[in-house]
Amino acid sequence: FTMPAILRRGRVTIAVDTSGSSPALARVLRDRLSEWIGSEYAQLSELLLEMREELKAQIREPARRTAMVRDALNKGVLELLRAGKYDEARELLQQCVRRWSQATATPHEQEGV
Repeated sequence: FTMPAILRRGRVTIAVDTSGSSPALARVLRDRLSEWIGSEYAQLSELLLEMREELKAQIREPARRTAMVRDALNKGVLELLRAGKYDEARELLQQCVRRWSQATATPHEQEGV
């Protein structure tokens, strides 16, 4: 059996495993990931949990919900959370939900991106 190196940020859990070849490498990789993945990911996870039912009701297709989350990330939701601007991050997510729920094509397709 193997023991993955675990990184937790709130509800976000990342496991790194090398199939037993090098537990030390798994720990090094986990430590490097921990420098990149901060508490803002836990906050984002909580925001998305709060909005989950609304998200599912307004954006029915899972692929479009995934695209909406990527859109919010590209628009700076993590940066707002890092800066302690939780309410602004929530508003940005809500704007993205409205935008994606109203679009028949993806917002990027509408813009010609």
